[in-house]
Amino acid sequence: MVTGHAVSEQPQGYVIVQTGETIGYEDGRIKQSPDGLYHWCSAAGAHDGRTICLFVPQRQF
Repeated sequence: MVTGHAVSEQPQGYVIVQTGETIGYEDGRIKQSPDGLYHWCSAAGAHDGRTICLFVPQRQF
């Protein structure tokens, strides 16, 4: 689990603040979070690694 401050929603997609990586909203790595919290999975569990999956809360419109 990561805090909401670790992920930023921008027009182009979700930005992983720690790595600067942008994951587009239609990217298959984005999953709906079952508990309403952000969860970030990275390669080998590294804090600066490439994103494998990102669980996000339901977007509010």
